[in-house]
Amino acid sequence: LKAPLFAQDATVPVRLVDGTVVPLPFTARTSCLTLTERACKEAGVSNEGEWTLKEVWDTPGIPPGMWEQRLPPYKLVDAVLLGWERSVRERFGLVAAMPASSFQLHLARTSSLGPHARNKVEHRLGYLQALQDIRESRFREEEPQELADLCALAIAVELLQPSMSPPDVE
Repeated sequence: LKAPLFAQDATVPVRLVDGTVVPLPFTARTSCLTLTERACKEAGVSNEGEWTLKEVWDTPGIPPGMWEQRLPPYKLVDAVLLGWERSVRERFGLVAAMPASSFQLHLARTSSLGPHARNKVEHRLGYLQALQDIRESRFREEEPQELADLCALAIAVELLQPSMSPPDVE
């Protein structure tokens, strides 16, 4: 593997919207599409075509202005980790003393137009992602009433289906 700083055990953690972390094995030839399919299988998601991997950089200034981006399906996971390692070495030198949360892979829904029915896991993850998008101002409502409707839906879900509630944030 080309990125020894990040790939010492040849597994990479993938974070789901609900906070669950799934460690997935990979090789030098594993693509992001393959890793997405594995993450979906581990999470119990049946429509993997509606999901993608995002890389999240939690270290400000590496590179300037970048926070998260969707990874192309053909990109190799090893190349992603190598990019992380280059950024760390440029900023910190050869010191590997950076927070473990500086770079993460997240499984995120990109589409809900698939022809297949969704299971409860997919509904829950999609709901949690929608709440997260609202909290982080990534949701743009067309009508002022939409945001109030979504807030009412969130309250109703928490009261009627506690299993779909967001995880506790510390």
